[in-house]
Amino acid sequence: MWRNWREAHDFLAEAVLFVRERKSDPACKVVLLIDSVERIRGVGSEATAVHESVCNLFFGHAELLRVPLLHIVYTIPPYLSVLGPGAGALMGGAVPRRLVSTHVFKDRSRDPDIEGLAVLRTVVERRYSDWSRLFDQKALDQLAISSGGDLREFFRLIRFVCRRCATIRNCRCHPLP
Repeated sequence: MWRNWREAHDFLAEAVLFVRERKSDPACKVVLLIDSVERIRGVGSEATAVHESVCNLFFGHAELLRVPLLHIVYTIPPYLSVLGPGAGALMGGAVPRRLVSTHVFKDRSRDPDIEGLAVLRTVVERRYSDWSRLFDQKALDQLAISSGGDLREFFRLIRFVCRRCATIRNCRCHPLP
């Protein structure tokens, strides 16, 4: 697609200028989320090569991952922050953050943690205030428990259930934000 990194940077700069023009705000800050990088894994004999390739991308080419005019958030594999705790400095002072899980079980048991479940319901409430039209509390709590408290998995399960219900009922659902 692009012959070199400069063409890619130029394309992204054009996209930023387009957004700013559409918003009629020349100072509009634009953020690009590059998601699921942490899911890149090799299988079998390729695992080591893929791991090294990801490390090389973030440590060997960090300066190319910075794009003028654009703030980029990468979801990186957890091992990168362990292997290179100072790697963020290579990318303009970025600080790796870990997405923590919410406790949905009490003290290493399988008993639901009521407070943790309430936290996840609050997150859903802030994202989609009319969630109770789609799920009753017990069903939403069960999805939270099934996710183990992992926020990404929790929302993946919610999307899966909504799509599945729409397919089974042959109905149209409003997409969740």
